[in-house]
Amino acid sequence: MKFNIFLLLLATFLAVGSPQEIQIHPGEYLIQNIHTNKYWAKPDLAFGIPLQTEGNVVWKIFAVGKNFYIRPLSHVQLSLALLVNDKLLRLRETTPNPQNLQWIIHPSGSNVAIQSAADSKKYVNTDVYNKIDYLSQGSDAEPMWRLVHYAPKRTKLL
Repeated sequence: MKFNIFLLLLATFLAVGSPQEIQIHPGEYLIQNIHTNKYWAKPDLAFGIPLQTEGNVVWKIFAVGKNFYIRPLSHVQLSLALLVNDKLLRLRETTPNPQNLQWIIHPSGSNVAIQSAADSKKYVNTDVYNKIDYLSQGSDAEPMWRLVHYAPKRTKLL
């Protein structure tokens, strides 16, 4: 009996003391850069996705097997796309390679790294102009994004 209580206490201490990683679930999120605290902004269909100080653009994350589509809630027919000939990420309905629209989200603590499903060496990052960009170095898998679960504000009825 004492041994069972000891094991229960040991398991409890290990669970409480262990670092907790977030679980990625499909849903609606604000996406924030952990270094600048800026958020993914309203997408400019011609020039990419800028960052802004206020988090008011909601992104919907859909699961596709182990991968995810990342879509602005205002344009749910479009997905974040990795285009081979373009340095900036764009929003597209389709691409010749469907995996160019899919992303792998790697949690690390409360932050994530976002990796292309089409090219394992490419991770979502920012450029010098504060736009969402991608990097070609596999070593840049540093988690630099925070997914802030979006919950719409409810209005009180009188």
